[in-house]
Order: sequence, then C-alpha cells, then structure tokens
Amino acid sequence: MSGLQQNIVIVLGFLFSFPLLQGSLELSEQTDVIGHYKESAGQYPKVSPWYWLLPPLKVYLERERVKKMLKSGSFSGVDKRQLRIFSMRATAWFYVAMAWAFNGIGKTKEVLEHFHWSESAWVFWSINGLMLMLGVANVIIRLRISKQKLAKSKSESLL
Repeated sequence: MSGLQQNIVIVLGFLFSFPLLQGSLELSEQTDVIGHYKESAGQYPKVSPWYWLLPPLKVYLERERVKKMLKSGSFSGVDKRQLRIFSMRATAWFYVAMAWAFNGIGKTKEVLEHFHWSESAWVFWSINGLMLMLGVANVIIRLRISKQKLAKSKSESLL
C-alpha cells in the first residue's frame, strides 16, 4: 500500500472511533457498578448523552460525577477501586482516540496536498468535521446496539 493509500485509509477509516468506543465501554462498565447502588446513583444525575458531541467534556463530567460519588462514602472498598480503574482506563482510551483524531487531521492535509486542494480550507474542515461526526455516530450506534443486546440477553436469562 502506498503512502497516499495509507493516508486515505487513516482519513476515511476514522480510526479514532475505535479507541473512543473502548473508552465508552469502560464508562458503561462503570455505570453498571454504580447501578448496584441505586440509592446513591439517584443523587448524582447521569451525564447527558449529548456530551458525546464533545467527548473530552463527556469524560470530564463523568469523572467529576464519579469523584462526587466516591466522596459520599456509600461504596465498598472494592467498588471504589473498580470505579477508579474504569475511570482511568476510559481517560486513557480517550487520549488515544484524540491522538488518532489529530493524526487523521494531519493525514487529511497530506491527501488534499496530493490532489492540489490544500488551499481550500472549507474542503479541509468539511472533510475533518464529517469524519469526526461519523466517528462519534459510529460509537453511539455501537453502544446502543450493545446495550440492546445486553438487555435482550438479560431478559432471556430471566425466563
């Protein structure tokens, strides 16, 4: 595969969405642990899914929520440790996703230069904006599908 082909794969493959998905899965596991403490979880409202439009802000708000919960003292030592680990893993995956997103932005510039479109800022930002939106949409759709499958398997196991 040539350098240009690799750059196109990086740009169009929106590779950042897979570490973003992994970080999201870590956050959902964290939510499962919190769910065992329904009385405590109700005191701390969930972070809106709309914050996925700005993933770093979503991670920050989720971490702040967990910090408040941990300070409340209603979790066992094991669960506190699990929550911290999930939070750290999710944060690490989001940093990896951001690195891939910035890599994709740089590769977009290289692809546009190859086709002599590098002077067109609107093409550059349109492609990058579209790829970022598709990546976030990919994560949201995959999370919804996995939650639906999990709910279906739980309901089947109760029968």
